[in-house]
Amino acid sequence: MTRSPSQAGIPLARIAAFAEAEAAIYSAARPKTRAALAAGAGAFHGGVPFHWMTDWPQPFPMLIDRATGATITDIDGHILD
Repeated sequence: MTRSPSQAGIPLARIAAFAEAEAAIYSAARPKTRAALAAGAGAFHGGVPFHWMTDWPQPFPMLIDRATGATITDIDGHILD
């Protein structure tokens, strides 16, 4: 019996499919962010403002519109607190 590669017992193909689906949801929900990065991402080394952001699982970084206390709002209107 041949086992497929896995991480913590979860097949890597399942993990990849999940990550791809989540990236599509994230991307579809952030059209203003995608457009802003497309218009000026060349100014960022590696397409991100900080090198450690390349390790984040998102397909592109979020861009913050405003922050108050521990609440931030991205340019697409998503509120994170």
